[in-house]
Amino acid sequence: MSRSSVNISDSYRQEGNSFYTQAQRDGLAPILKRSKLEKACSLYYKAVQTANNADQKSSAYKNIGLASWAITRNIEVNEKAFNELSFYYKEAISGFYNAEKIGATCKTASWLEGVKSSRNQCLNSSFQKYVDLPFPMHMGGLEKLCNILDVEEHQAECFTHMGKTLFNAAVKALEKKDYKTSLSHLKECYRPIEEMRRLGARDPLVVSEAEVLSGDVLLHTASAESMQAVAMGDSLLQKAVMDSEELKMSLIMEVLDWYVEAVISARDVEIEHEAIASSRIGKVYDQILKMPCKAKKYFIHSLQLAHSAAPKSFVNEDWFILARDSVARFQEESLVEQQRREEELRQEHLAGLQFDLSRLHYFQSKYSCGSTHLLLLKIYQNFPPKNKDHKLIFTEAELKTMGLSNLKKLFLKACIHYHPDKQDVEKYGLPWKYFSAEITKVLTNVYERFKM
Repeated sequence: MSRSSVNISDSYRQEGNSFYTQAQRDGLAPILKRSKLEKACSLYYKAVQTANNADQKSSAYKNIGLASWAITRNIEVNEKAFNELSFYYKEAISGFYNAEKIGATCKTASWLEGVKSSRNQCLNSSFQKYVDLPFPMHMGGLEKLCNILDVEEHQAECFTHMGKTLFNAAVKALEKKDYKTSLSHLKECYRPIEEMRRLGARDPLVVSEAEVLSGDVLLHTASAESMQAVAMGDSLLQKAVMDSEELKMSLIMEVLDWYVEAVISARDVEIEHEAIASSRIGKVYDQILKMPCKAKKYFIHSLQLAHSAAPKSFVNEDWFILARDSVARFQEESLVEQQRREEELRQEHLAGLQFDLSRLHYFQSKYSCGSTHLLLLKIYQNFPPKNKDHKLIFTEAELKTMGLSNLKKLFLKACIHYHPDKQDVEKYGLPWKYFSAEITKVLTNVYERFKM
């Protein structure tokens, strides 16, 4: 083949094309295909070096891009081949870049568009191929691509892949409870996010992706930090209660510190993990420190957070069940204690009313069976209602001749007159309220017999 000083670059390129075409034949052994493509690349480089004009040089660079890209498709994806895979992707993308840059002065628009299309396809294939490599090499490959790309939209795309790859690795590590690794990857996400914002400033889609990724990173960072703190607290709590015969308060305080840190890490960012940590704090105050008032506060806060996350439900989660059942227990204990104190107070006041109580019970035993009208009369006469409007306006004779239905109505009205809930405690005092309750019991007992 003649190589005149004028056409030597074209000659090298044509010879390279021959080897490139041979490499595309079906059934050719991979090792032979690789050899022919490498030979084609070598000739294309010579074509670049001997080019006399932009037309020759841009054509040679395009062919370098195509041949190098073809070589990457024949490299098996594994750790051993990582360096050469990265090398040929670099050569391919650089070749396409140079072809487009140099050809801008001499090539047609369709030719330039074809180079650009090949470059984009090559870049996308590199993203896909690196996915199959171990994580460190995957990231290393993306880092190398970012360093050689000189078009902002491609750099932004590469950093987007880098950020998403780091984030996905962080999520997987978090699922495995490897908090240290997860937090490390999440921290590494901030560089690609900032590069996405900078390089994609004119592309709303890239900026939007950067903001979404930034929000996800913030959320998962809060989750990882909170989960890590809870795990540390759980570990120390187990040590405090299981590995020592005596409770070590200093260790319990450290446990609380970890749980509080978990609350702070998740606050206003991750509701579920703040709720979990609050429930843990409640558990320590309830079961270890025996401080129900503080425990109740944290358990209630945990439940409030859980309910605010609706429609998401935590009813089957251990921490939620603990908080819910503990609050119910506190409420029951509080009610019992309140009833106990009220009964003590009632007995205390009734002790000062023994004379009136004796008279009331005497009237009950004497008149409740055959002369119920007299029981009603005696109660109104001896213990008149404090409310002056509540009166018995019938005489003994009128009550004696009154039909059963009307007498029943009078007993019902009397129950209302003396009902403890109708008494003004501030005006008439607690003793009268408690005594009214005793009168109401007597009246109700008779009224119930009327209904039989």
